[in-house]
Amino acid sequence: MSRLPSLPKGKFRPSQTFRQHFGTLRNAYRLIGYTSKRNCDYIDSRQVWADLTAKLGSQVAAAIEKAGGRAVCHGSVDCLRVNGKVGILIRVARWCPGKLESHSAHWAIQCRDQLPAAWIVAIRLGEDNKAVLDYVLLPTDGLVGPLIRFSEKARARLAIDLFETSDALVRSISRRVATRRRASETKSTRPNKRSRSRPPKKRSRDARH
Repeated sequence: MSRLPSLPKGKFRPSQTFRQHFGTLRNAYRLIGYTSKRNCDYIDSRQVWADLTAKLGSQVAAAIEKAGGRAVCHGSVDCLRVNGKVGILIRVARWCPGKLESHSAHWAIQCRDQLPAAWIVAIRLGEDNKAVLDYVLLPTDGLVGPLIRFSEKARARLAIDLFETSDALVRSISRRVATRRRASETKSTRPNKRSRSRPPKKRSRDARH
């Protein structure tokens, strides 16, 4: 829009003007009588979940710092680097209906880029993604793919822990980080096995001086 020759230059910002007049693109479509066939309610509430994600990330970081660890944001508040090694991603698990009536619903976690992580902390949304259902903690084995899906039936098989409150989740992740830190410190202070020292070679009597 900014590159159109018919629009005035200078301080005029088309995107800002558009938001002031219509708010969102969906609202502009609604004003002209267009109704999308897709359920876009999640788009309208995206900022709400983003704020909750940021708040949960701050709670996790504060709990780790209080327990003696060090947590810093890795690019954004929803990606934490703990003690310089452990990665924690803070995400939202969206509810997705089954494709058929006989199929069970599942949850999807968008991880965007492939990032190294030890755990994924996720706010799990209820049916139609209108409210928080609970919180889950997923262990990972290294690089995280761009999309993770799991059903309620597969949750136990994938070792995904469930928490009813954010406080219970934060306490659990804080304990796990502390346990991993102590194990790492113990391993680093463990003395290395010394190689057997060989006795010095005896000088031959026939050696010349």
